[in-house]
Amino acid sequence: MGTNDEPINIYPRCLDEEHKDSHSVFLSPDGYLRPCCYVNNTRDWDEFLVWMSANDLDTKDLVFYPKGIEGVMKTDTMQTLKSQLQSRSTSCPSICKSMCGKPTSKNLHPIKT
Repeated sequence: MGTNDEPINIYPRCLDEEHKDSHSVFLSPDGYLRPCCYVNNTRDWDEFLVWMSANDLDTKDLVFYPKGIEGVMKTDTMQTLKSQLQSRSTSCPSICKSMCGKPTSKNLHPIKT
């Protein structure tokens, strides 16, 4: 599970049971299907690439066309990410730890009525 056997506190919105039949992914302008919008800026994408390298994963896994969402979700990269998040592994990406380290509402910007 990483260098520390103690699971981390993480509450990944991308694995929210309420939306288990949908995907919380972000299609970037460069054609990569990223795990979420938090992995969109350059700094966090670069950190995510470091995580991919440390896990011997390939960026080709995240190329949207021609695989589409379902194809990308079945890749080693997305399956490794899901497994690490579900097990609350210390090895999960740093962006996941920082953005999903505390419980939060599902919609960070609720619609006011």
